[in-house]
Amino acid sequence: MELLLIIMIVGALAIVALTQYKNMSERARFSEALVIMDQIRKAEWMYYQKSDHFCGSPDCLAMDPSIANSSTGSWGGHCSEASWFTFLSEGYPSFSTDFLVRATRCTTSYAGDAKPPILSPLQGYQVVMHSNGTVACSDQCENCPVRLPVE
Repeated sequence: MELLLIIMIVGALAIVALTQYKNMSERARFSEALVIMDQIRKAEWMYYQKSDHFCGSPDCLAMDPSIANSSTGSWGGHCSEASWFTFLSEGYPSFSTDFLVRATRCTTSYAGDAKPPILSPLQGYQVVMHSNGTVACSDQCENCPVRLPVE
């Protein structure tokens, strides 16, 4: 009877520990996405200083090697092994001094691999960083690992 009680306690502690590990892992991935978004934001500002307008796409950022090397991650709709998020820079008209960097949590496997999905589609979320560095949640905010203002 005592052995059964000890096994139940250890099992309950293991469930709590695994849940906390999963939450901490997602927070770490979220923090990595924020760092990459900030790199992209800085690359957009570098592009703006050279051309007097924001790029808004990875194509023109990739044209300048000094800017392209400052931003890493997966562009477009496909996840990569380098990142758990896909990133998109959305430039506004040239008269505006604002743009968005959008990070979408990957819910599908890496491009071209036959791996199972990373997350279910209902667990995905999007985070937006404005040109001034403010961060907000834009889609499925309840799945974001930290509390953010909703855009």
